[in-house]
Amino acid sequence: MTALHQPVRYTDLVLDALRRFPERVAFRQDGRDLSYAETSDLLARWVTMLRERRFEPGQGIGVLSPNRPEVWLGQTTAPFAGGRSSTSWTGRRT
Repeated sequence: MTALHQPVRYTDLVLDALRRFPERVAFRQDGRDLSYAETSDLLARWVTMLRERRFEPGQGIGVLSPNRPEVWLGQTTAPFAGGRSSTSWTGRRT
């Protein structure tokens, strides 16, 4: 199979992006900056939290929130824990 036909998983793309420039700002909002390294650490902690709460492969989580870094973390954590996510955005953009 050529590289063109190799499957690419969302989780692999996320990890590649987070590891590429760990010191750079990934999220900036309300006067706070979150680097890619800090985002990676938060993602790992959220996955651990889901597993500690007996989140099972195939289960889902839902996120209802304005556009914030926590929304991205919520929707990205589920696939790392073997699940799925659904996101609904509120009308407020930040």
